[in-house]
Amino acid sequence: MTHANLAQKIVGVNQSAVQLAKEVTHDKNVLVAGSLGSTGEMMQPFGSMSVEQVFDIYAENTTKPIWFKPNAGLPTSNPDGSTSYDVTPEMMGAQVPGWITAGARLVGGCCGTSPEHLAAIAGVVKRK
Repeated sequence: MTHANLAQKIVGVNQSAVQLAKEVTHDKNVLVAGSLGSTGEMMQPFGSMSVEQVFDIYAENTTKPIWFKPNAGLPTSNPDGSTSYDVTPEMMGAQVPGWITAGARLVGGCCGTSPEHLAAIAGVVKRK
């Protein structure tokens, strides 16, 4: 965000997005997806917010089911031009019980998530 000069505006941008989502979905049966939510902060281990803090914020702002869709870590550019992520399927799967306990009702994956990551998530959900 610093490269686009948005670092000072990120909280306001996220809060505006939350308000807009509330207004357009007020009495409708829809889901709204957000990347960082109303705080504009990243979760641990890359940011200062815990999973519980993030879920508390979402729960305060919606009565809809919470869909949790994490990245497989931060991207790394490799010398060959490919991109890799450092969170393994096993590491991601190990986090699932905490996400469900915190309030996630749908769990998936975003950037860097492979079919193996999704299989690890599904395996844990099936055992819960």
